[in-house]
Amino acid sequence: MAMMFIVAQYCFAVTLSTGLTEAGGAIGDTSTGTELPAKIGAVLKVVIGISGIILAILVVYAGVMWMTAGGDPGAVKKAREYIVNGVIGLIICLLAYALTTFIVTQIETNVLKPK
Repeated sequence: MAMMFIVAQYCFAVTLSTGLTEAGGAIGDTSTGTELPAKIGAVLKVVIGISGIILAILVVYAGVMWMTAGGDPGAVKKAREYIVNGVIGLIICLLAYALTTFIVTQIETNVLKPK
C-alpha cells in the first residue's frame, strides 16, 4: 500500500512540474507560443495526477479501516469495497493518462505539424 502511495506522489510531482512547464506556466499564458492541445494535455495530466493521489489515499484509508475493524464483518466488507473501488479508480486514472498522452501527441505530430 505504501509503495502505491509513494508512486502516486512521484507521478503527481513529475506531472505537475513537467505538465505546467509544457503548458507555458499558467494556462492563459500565450507568450511561449505553446499550442492549445499541449495546454489541454498538461491540464488533464495534472487533474489525473491529483485524482490518482486521492484514490491512493482512499486505498490506504480502507486498509487502515480494515485493520481496525476488530473482526466486525460489516466493517471488513465496507473496507474491502473501498479497496476494490480505489484500485479500479487507479486503473482508470492510469488508462486515462495513457490515452490523453497518446491523443495529445498524435494531434501535435499529425495535425499541427504535418510532414
